[in-house]
Amino acid sequence: MPGVSLALGYYDGESFFAGQLAVKVTVSGFGIAGMDGIYLAGEVDEYGTHVFAKDEVSTLDTTWRIHNSGCGWKIEEGTVPEEGPVYDWTHRATTQCSECTGSCRTEEALTGETSVSGVSLALGYYDGENFVAA
Repeated sequence: MPGVSLALGYYDGESFFAGQLAVKVTVSGFGIAGMDGIYLAGEVDEYGTHVFAKDEVSTLDTTWRIHNSGCGWKIEEGTVPEEGPVYDWTHRATTQCSECTGSCRTEEALTGETSVSGVSLALGYYDGENFVAA
């Protein structure tokens, strides 16, 4: 449409921040190398939530993803197999809810308050340089 531009982002009631839906993972204390960082929203899974993944492969030929397990969220490390393009995924951390109901099944559960074994998850928007929590 001529003269019209659209931008995905976050509006807090006063300011608009353009960026892609993302999750920021912060590891405190002992953590697994490479787990922390920004995970960008990708495809939508069978639960209607995004799978979030790091957009680079580390020097150890691994990548990371966060996905809805149906009752909480899993952080997994993927390693490049010797043959084929499909990653072998290793479970590294899980957020869980006690009853598998409510917001633990949604992206809204990914707040700065979501923490598992020293790993914090925060849902927000990332513009390539800056992350703003939703």
